[in-house]
Amino acid sequence: GFFLMFAVCCGVPFLVGLTMSDEQREQLARDSAVREESANRRRVEAAAERVESERQQENEQDFKGLVLLKNTLRGGNDDFGCTITGTIVNRRRKKVDYVQISVSLYDSNGRHVGTALDNTLGLESGTSWRFTARGVERFATFKVNEIQGY
Repeated sequence: GFFLMFAVCCGVPFLVGLTMSDEQREQLARDSAVREESANRRRVEAAAERVESERQQENEQDFKGLVLLKNTLRGGNDDFGCTITGTIVNRRRKKVDYVQISVSLYDSNGRHVGTALDNTLGLESGTSWRFTARGVERFATFKVNEIQGY
């Protein structure tokens, strides 16, 4: 078969007529399909990685390598005040000897009414801690204020 192809030589475009056997055309079509499939697979993988990264960023709050998993946060009032629970992961490269979480408590008007705290000793790198921060005040809403590690 005969086909035309654009080429550029010395900055000047021109048409080139080429002949190709049926076998060469089939191989060219297969090679093109393989390249396109590979490019599509890379695009899909990149999009999936972006979605996972965005999902992870939405779920995580990083305090200098001590990461709060926001989807684990729960809070409630009881007869003695309140309890806030959740999970913190140590993503630092080494053990943290002391970790403390501070949670601000607010009433229904948005006024700060107190703080709930919890702490632990010896959180190894790569491990998680299920905290239970307690406060003596009742609350309507809460916000993790700070996670410290030394």
